[in-house]
Amino acid sequence: MTFSLPTDRFDKFLTIGGMFLLFWAVNISVTNYEKAEHARIKAMVIAQDVQYKYKDYSNAVNRGAEIYNNAIKNKEDPKKYKTEINKSLKDVEKYDPIIRQATLDMLEASNNLVLFERIRNFWLFITIIVFAVGIISTIIGLISWYKSHTAELK
Repeated sequence: MTFSLPTDRFDKFLTIGGMFLLFWAVNISVTNYEKAEHARIKAMVIAQDVQYKYKDYSNAVNRGAEIYNNAIKNKEDPKKYKTEINKSLKDVEKYDPIIRQATLDMLEASNNLVLFERIRNFWLFITIIVFAVGIISTIIGLISWYKSHTAELK
């Protein structure tokens, strides 16, 4: 019993087309999924960088408030610490333009993050659908070819 390549056009189309769909699903779809995932990760890194900048800003703000609160807690006059509080406020003013830009970066990164998650999920969905169609098409083609081949042998 020898097997030859499928000669019926429909069987050949289903088998080869199904295999092509499997290759396409693995190659093209997964590559685009990875690109979207990398872009999503870059947006997450930008968002994390903004959090670090905001942490420095909030530390500068909290430093002045802590000096004032310690003076009140120790029943001292906060005016004694005016120079330290003013120095802390100057640090806060230094961070103000940085925080404004960081806020804009965060907004853009969050929008990009949502977009790239949708693109990533789209490619994942397309990969699953095309892979399933490819498997079904290949199986139908091979079964049809096998039936026609066994019918020829009888």
